[in-house]
Amino acid sequence: MVHPGLLHSRPELNFIQQKIQTGQQPWKSAWDQLQSAEVASLDYSPSPTAGVVRGVRNNPNIGSSDMSRDAAAAYAHALQWSLTQNAAHAKKAIEILNAWADTLESVSGHDAKLLVGMDGVAFCNAAELIRHTSTQWRAEDQKTFERMLRQVFYPVIKDFFPTANGNWDASMIQTMIAMGIYLDDHAMFDRAADYFLQGSGNGAIENYLNEWGQCQESGRDQSHVQMGLGFLACACEMAWKQGVDLYAAADNRLAMGFEYTAKYNLGDDVPYQRYRSVGDRYDYPAISSKGRGRFRPIYQRVVHHYHDRMGMDMPSSLRVADQERPEGSHRQHMSWGTLTSFGLPEEKNATQKNATEDKDAPGGISPPKDAATNNPAFDESTSRSDFPVVLGHGVGRFKVGTRMARDHFETLDNWVVQIQPRSGFAPAKVMATGHSLDCQLPGRGCTVWFKQKLPTRVAITYDVLCPTSKPAIRGQQPRDINNFWMATDPLDRDLGLFDSDQYTGKFSTYDKLHGYYASTGGGGSVANLTTRMRRYPREVDGKPSDHLALNDKDGKPGYLITPDKVMSVQLVAFDDVIQYVVDGKLIYQIAAGDPVQIEGRDSQGKPTVRQANYDVDRFPVYRQGYFGFRMVGTHHIYTNFQVFHLEPADGTKTKPAGAPAAVKQ
Repeated sequence: MVHPGLLHSRPELNFIQQKIQTGQQPWKSAWDQLQSAEVASLDYSPSPTAGVVRGVRNNPNIGSSDMSRDAAAAYAHALQWSLTQNAAHAKKAIEILNAWADTLESVSGHDAKLLVGMDGVAFCNAAELIRHTSTQWRAEDQKTFERMLRQVFYPVIKDFFPTANGNWDASMIQTMIAMGIYLDDHAMFDRAADYFLQGSGNGAIENYLNEWGQCQESGRDQSHVQMGLGFLACACEMAWKQGVDLYAAADNRLAMGFEYTAKYNLGDDVPYQRYRSVGDRYDYPAISSKGRGRFRPIYQRVVHHYHDRMGMDMPSSLRVADQERPEGSHRQHMSWGTLTSFGLPEEKNATQKNATEDKDAPGGISPPKDAATNNPAFDESTSRSDFPVVLGHGVGRFKVGTRMARDHFETLDNWVVQIQPRSGFAPAKVMATGHSLDCQLPGRGCTVWFKQKLPTRVAITYDVLCPTSKPAIRGQQPRDINNFWMATDPLDRDLGLFDSDQYTGKFSTYDKLHGYYASTGGGGSVANLTTRMRRYPREVDGKPSDHLALNDKDGKPGYLITPDKVMSVQLVAFDDVIQYVVDGKLIYQIAAGDPVQIEGRDSQGKPTVRQANYDVDRFPVYRQGYFGFRMVGTHHIYTNFQVFHLEPADGTKTKPAGAPAAVKQ
């Protein structure tokens, strides 16, 4: 999963930090508001309780209010640390997190589910910021905190509360999503996301809000409506950070809910239909004016998403956000919306660089001292990786040498992105997260080129995850992984591949390039099952060209991708030896003299296939070129990209097979 990846990404934090440092509004007034809060003071002391009890309407209250106050304080200090790098705030956040993790044994009482649902999300956001932007939190203390989440919090909220008013479910959804991300627990995350989409309770999106946005609690009072909406918005934003779009569920039902509620609370009339809750427990015959006009600090986050990101009209929510700016705090919500969600830069996609704010913003957030850093240039270091494996023709032929390049995807500075223009689908995104390259491509083809030209005698390695989109996104599902390497344009061998007018992201536009290609098929219902390797070009001067191909693994079990599982890929070019390896298994290889297929087309344009041996005179070895990730209609997350020198196994400098003969002087 992406980290930090709850409510705040590192580029967002850097953007906010820059605004604070330069005293720009409204960030400065929002920042002053946070710093003046009681929970944000460095004099704050936590008050943990071993057995917390919250009864009906918080009566009895045994440690319940202390828990809520301390959760808000932990988040306030973690946020201040992230925006100032003042280690005292990190220390205070850790003090609070450790105090509760070391002490808490149970949460019980009538309102226990609601309490954990409201407070767990704040604890998790604080912990996420500290763990991924600081090295001060000891590993053993982190494990104790994880134990609290799994053994104390999760059992309380695991089964939700279907018949309660929907804000209860909504609170638990947000905390379960936060816990799932923090713990890297996909099953926990999916349980919450599935319940949001199709749960049986009042808090599931289509039960809580009808098609015009009326809430299950609109007839109860306006404060509880806004509670539930705010909780669901938090859940959606955290899922969004992981590439899962819950915001769009049921035709943007959450946006309708915010607009309906904002409009009514601004004094306008709205339609109302008598509503009976799930299980007929609650019956609200008319809309309630109780609390009308009193706004919770929940609007800026959804305005940022629907209005700023997606370009949707949100007139009533926008009016509230403008009216309430700067949004303050409320113990039941993830607060400080103006500070954390106003004016965030547009998320960059397609051919734009991603996360450049992370690199260039003054005083930018630095990763932990022991964290990996971006170093894509050739470093010729003596470091080595255990990952590249020597198999097949490589045995006795080459060995792994120095690492030439690596990229942790702090930015897209080292990459060229080509996305196929196509309408009728959700927006495509190619994002550098600081940990991964996250490519979301509904209905489109895309190639992402590494800018560094590579010589022969290299091994290219990376990990890739093909996640299942939840909710389902039209035109996007787990699909085949594809690679180009040693690739060049036939006319401009230096920069031609980066010409997005010629190479548009559509697969057929790459038929003319020179280089190698390999794929592993599989995935969803419209998946491409082809697992194959080719030597390009497939066309010359606009006409089909004979090319080498290996495809005997097409569609075979054991040679297809596994959705939702990280796979490791290795590509080799060592003179005439070309290899494709997945999860340590040699999928395809060719070397001079090996049997291959030659594919082409006859004079009628019909496909032809004939058997031959690899002739390096007819099909010369590619000596240098570029690497590219290739995708279509899918969501891929790439990590651990590295390039290694390969050296002759015996250390000699003998002429490789397929090399040109020496020229006599």
